[in-house]
Amino acid sequence: MISALRNKRDELYEMVDKVAQLNLFTAGPIFLIVLFFGPFLISIFGVENPSVAYPWLILFSYWTVNKCFCRSSDEYFKYDRV
Repeated sequence: MISALRNKRDELYEMVDKVAQLNLFTAGPIFLIVLFFGPFLISIFGVENPSVAYPWLILFSYWTVNKCFCRSSDEYFKYDRV
């Protein structure tokens, strides 16, 4: 499917935008759930003191969301350029 759109850059960029919106609608609420219910979610896995692990959970969650949303669309096509 992607190879068929290789010569149709506008459609390919539109698809990338739709995927980014899908990321926003799925990863955004999950990040907020982790943010607000983090200590409870950590305690489910048997950690004795969830407040120690909570900052790490926030750090890794923020990094993951940042990695998903802060990419430019050019990074998806950097290997296509000759």
